[in-house]
Amino acid sequence: MKNYKYLYIKSDSNLYNQVIEMRYKVFFKPFKCSMDTVFDVLEKESIHLVCCYKNIVVGYGRLNIIRKIAQISQLVVKEEHRKKGIGYKIMEELTYKSRDLEIEKAILNAKIEAVSLYRKLGYKTIGEEFPSIKTGLPHIRMEKILGNV
Repeated sequence: MKNYKYLYIKSDSNLYNQVIEMRYKVFFKPFKCSMDTVFDVLEKESIHLVCCYKNIVVGYGRLNIIRKIAQISQLVVKEEHRKKGIGYKIMEELTYKSRDLEIEKAILNAKIEAVSLYRKLGYKTIGEEFPSIKTGLPHIRMEKILGNV
């Protein structure tokens, strides 16, 4: 993990275009969704965290603060860089950022296949599974009380 760099970026960063391509390719293209699907009402106000390897974005997570709750979304790691702790580290960093902003609770909608990762980070499932509005994939709401670092 020593060759990976974690950076907060703005949407005018040259790395942001790589983020959009990666999110589209992993989350939406397999479901024949348009590129516009990547952009939602939260995008412009989002805090964007990337993981880079040799100036190439290989991981990403997004944070939004909504009514004093941290909403984490769009966590993605390129397939060839998975199982190296990148997703875990991105989640940790977004949690630290939330705590720095004095946020007490974080929520996310987890793909069912990713629930175990979020449980390792202290998230608990809330409610029942539901299909993603955009892709139909099963998700479940999860939350974590942030407390002190």
